[in-house]
Formats: sequence, C-alpha cells, structure tokens
Amino acid sequence: MEVTSKLTEVYVPKFNKNRELTKAEQVVVTLKYLTIEEFEPYAGEKLDSIGLLKKIVVEIKNLTHNKKPVTTGEELVKCTRSVLNDLGIELSTKILLANRIKEEEEKNSEGQSSSS
Repeated sequence: MEVTSKLTEVYVPKFNKNRELTKAEQVVVTLKYLTIEEFEPYAGEKLDSIGLLKKIVVEIKNLTHNKKPVTTGEELVKCTRSVLNDLGIELSTKILLANRIKEEEEKNSEGQSSSS
C-alpha cells in the first residue's frame, strides 16, 4: 500500500471575513504538515499552541499588524492576542484536524470486509 500526504498547504483563512476580500487583498498562509516525530512535543493534554504556530506557519502574505508586516508564525505569535487570536486558533485547528477521519467516512467503513 502506498500512502501519500501533503507536506504543505496554501490556505486562505476565514478569519475576519478574509475570504470575502479580493484575491489581491486576502491573507494567504502556507502551512506545514508535521511528521509524527515533529508533532510529538505538541501532543498531550496541554497543547503548546504558541510553539505549534511557530512550527506550522511557514509564510503569511498580506497581513500587517500595527503597520508592520506579519510574515511568519514567529511574528504572528508576537501580535496582540485580542486582535489575531482567532487567526491563530483557526490555523492550529486546521492542522490538528487535517488528518482525522471524518465521522461520516468512519461510519461508512464500519463492518466492511477487505474480501468481496
């Protein structure tokens, strides 16, 4: 069996009605999907969301905070929480849930045999 997975994804966040803007104005984020080994430090009951954002956000386009460009996860986590917290949550959630089986797909696979 061959399994393939994305290494990165260019993502247009929903944050702050971003998707309603023209393409030229939209915030666009390049996200990195982590390997099992890379994700290990962020796993567990107490998620290190700041560390995770620093690791998964490779590039940000068209985002400024207090007139300064925000171009990386490192820069994003230094922004005022009240302003950009929703964006951070959206990006973290996108990565954390990316590889989970959708409930509908899981239900459809229950009870199926590999032999027909």
